[in-house]
Amino acid sequence: MTFNDDSYLLRGAGKEPINLTLAGHNARLLVDGTISRDYRVEGDKANFTVGKSRGSATLNVGNEKQSLPMAEVGNVPAPDGQATLACAKNALIVTLQDVRLELGKV
Repeated sequence: MTFNDDSYLLRGAGKEPINLTLAGHNARLLVDGTISRDYRVEGDKANFTVGKSRGSATLNVGNEKQSLPMAEVGNVPAPDGQATLACAKNALIVTLQDVRLELGKV
């Protein structure tokens, strides 16, 4: 995920999965596509707008495997358009209604 001015890009070539924890279970999300969205920050709040998406992702949780269109993956960061932002220990923490994302620099 790359942030640039007032937009972000999530891109994957289907090679390295993103490790996640979902409801206490280890999961892997293999992204083979892109999502681009715009956002605006005011204080500790961010408002996201829908952008473009193409491709798909595969979510693996235990023995379960599910293919998802990138448009659906793009709804996870702020499905209602809003999130709370915080910084801690070199990470951006994005808190949504049902999801907390901790994004660190690699």
